[in-house]
Amino acid sequence: YWLVAAGTALRVSGEVLQSGTPRTWLHPVIVLAGVAQAAGLMLFFATMWSRIRPVGSQAREAAGERF
Repeated sequence: YWLVAAGTALRVSGEVLQSGTPRTWLHPVIVLAGVAQAAGLMLFFATMWSRIRPVGSQAREAAGERF
């Protein structure tokens, strides 16, 4: 959550600051903020995957159960 929230806030701030006049030092900041957003999403799905796709679902599907 914190990576996504901080990355989004930093990216929005960087994009707004850059809109007036192009500042080359903001480019790496914007890219790193986007990387933080992507890392936060990947970390979220990695930690929550067991709740999203329970282990028992594969066994029930193999037995022929339909959802």
